[in-house]
Amino acid sequence: MAYHKGLETGDIHHASFALADKLLLLLYTGKNLNECTQETEDAVTYLNKINISLPQLLAQMIHYMIRKFQSVHDKKEEKNFLRKDEEIITTLKSTNNLGFLCRFYILNAYMNIIFGKMDDAEKWNNMAQEVIRSTGLVQDYSVPDHYMFQGLILCNKMVRLI
Repeated sequence: MAYHKGLETGDIHHASFALADKLLLLLYTGKNLNECTQETEDAVTYLNKINISLPQLLAQMIHYMIRKFQSVHDKKEEKNFLRKDEEIITTLKSTNNLGFLCRFYILNAYMNIIFGKMDDAEKWNNMAQEVIRSTGLVQDYSVPDHYMFQGLILCNKMVRLI
């Protein structure tokens, strides 16, 4: 809806952020990842065409996370993802976009929770926590996701202790 309103009013900047945010929600809704891939690729193509950098970056990050979800059990791909993670982190740090950096950490925590890799999830969650703590990033709308995932990680630790 926000995307269409942005287009109706000529606010392409707002529409592009709404489109990128929609892609983020696709990961959380349980939609088929092949459908998510197609929708994300279409959005990336559109965002590249209109060339608004931050929504482009978010859409590319979501596209990467979808690919990562689809390839998580492929050992060869896993090594490529470790290298690509570092590249993305370096890019996000170089743009000084700590909100997207935090979101990248949160998405990786989410993915590891889904696949039961709680120690890895905790590692990513701690990196997000450090960004939130050091920058005062409490107003970003991804922060509640961080705390929800942190709660899941803590619950898992409690279950393992019992």
